[in-house]
Amino acid sequence: MSEPILSVEGISKRYRLYARPQDRLREGLFGGRRSYHQDFWALRDISFDVARGEALGIVGRNGAGKSTLLQVLAGTLTPTTGRAFIRGHTAALLELGSGFNAEYTGRDNVFLYGSILGFSRAHVAARFDDIAAFADIGTYLDQPVKTYSSGMVVRLAFAVITLLEPDVLIADEWLSVGDVLFQSRCLKRIKRLLADGMTLVFVSHDATAIQLITQRCLWLEGGRMRELGPSVDVAQNYLHALLGAEVVEQPMDTTEVGDDVRFSTTNELLITDVRLLDADGRERATYKSGEPLRIVMDYQAHTPTEEPVFAISVFNRDGVYCLSAQSEPGALGLRVEGAGTVELEIPSLPLNSGEYAISVAALDSRCVFFFDHHRPRYKLSVHSDRPTWGIFRVPHRWTVRAADDARGPRAHTA
Repeated sequence: MSEPILSVEGISKRYRLYARPQDRLREGLFGGRRSYHQDFWALRDISFDVARGEALGIVGRNGAGKSTLLQVLAGTLTPTTGRAFIRGHTAALLELGSGFNAEYTGRDNVFLYGSILGFSRAHVAARFDDIAAFADIGTYLDQPVKTYSSGMVVRLAFAVITLLEPDVLIADEWLSVGDVLFQSRCLKRIKRLLADGMTLVFVSHDATAIQLITQRCLWLEGGRMRELGPSVDVAQNYLHALLGAEVVEQPMDTTEVGDDVRFSTTNELLITDVRLLDADGRERATYKSGEPLRIVMDYQAHTPTEEPVFAISVFNRDGVYCLSAQSEPGALGLRVEGAGTVELEIPSLPLNSGEYAISVAALDSRCVFFFDHHRPRYKLSVHSDRPTWGIFRVPHRWTVRAADDARGPRAHTA
């Protein structure tokens, strides 16, 4: 087995908390013979390895130690005990704009940031045009960074880091900044870098993003490792705990479904078949924007199940979460037992042209426990008879009023 590119060995981080500023001085005057502080351990005995080309997600509540761990990995914070060893160039997207000089222009900061990351000026210059094109901030590239919006700052930082192609990228909630189009471009870029062998350590509160991007996930709680394993399992267990339900103790029953994974926590209620039907009941996978769509799910309940909730989610080809729909708890008045069918009707498909994938799920009445979940694998192709941009197609009406037109306003509804 090849040597891991990132090794974390027994990392702990302690902070000393003082009730009053003068207590720090008193403790210094006594030369440590008297203590005026309390120890706070932000991290306790964290150990794991990450392979080259692997993506590791990190989840946890606020204050769990996620940002502290990333700072240790990035080398901006020294652990109290243990060590982190990274073999290769490391780049970090942590606090917004860290590494930038607000008084310098964006162009100057590209070279400054590159030097901080350990790359030569010639190396950065050879990639400068690609960096500028990816950031896409226009003439602001030659303006001081202090005039930038937060979105422009992260565009430039992300462009510099990913176009210089580090061996390890450490990122903290980088998908939460920037518009939807830029987020989609970021996802494409990250996936390509991972395919080329880059390693990613990614913190996010978005469990869906963790499952889409990473293979393994680390769950931190109170500065300690609560769980480390496949992202699907860990992210779902984290969500169950976050929403107040106890984590399912039995192991996941995982079954391959096509190229993706279908998982269920028990065999109580399984989705046995999924069909996409048009208004005439014909099964097909290609639809026009605005056309009716019915999603039919067959289920098999091996034990009586009270008020299950059925849900679907739609993702585009870049893995962006586009929309979802679920039955309201109790709305179906349902107690399922044996075989049955549940149907979702969408009167007018609200998606623009593109390739999509649908996931389906059956949950308990509190929506915290999956009976069954098929990850995105049911293909949906949408096309339009006119040019479209973005994801959603919404009903709209255009009205034009010309001041010198005696015929009055003219309207067009689409």
